Amino acid sequence: MQVKEFVDNGVTIVEVSGRLDSSTAPAIVDRLQSIVTAQPTVIIDLASLDYISSAGLRVLLMAAKQAEATHHAFVLAGLLPSVKHVFDLTGFSDFCTVFNDRRAALTSLGRADS
Repeated sequence: MQVKEFVDNGVTIVEVSGRLDSSTAPAIVDRLQSIVTAQPTVIIDLASLDYISSAGLRVLLMAAKQAEATHHAFVLAGLLPSVKHVFDLTGFSDFCTVFNDRRAALTSLGRADS
């Protein structure tokens, strides 16, 4: 799993690629918690995430709850069909705001370039 963080139009983007499972989740949990606590608007871009397990969903849930507690915006973007299937089966799609891609998320947040 790889995690890249950068800012686009004032929004913190976190790109997660590879697999997010029980062996990789511990490496990202504290980092995501710190990001969503410190940054008012965060997009988690999962366009390159090939696989997510319940441990990975738990990491995202914890980050979403932290963002909610601090009144920060937290959205997900770019789910591959296999990952979207897991989100839909678990009901996670109903809990988090999910956009087709990063650009759609930025547009929805009013931060996309014209």
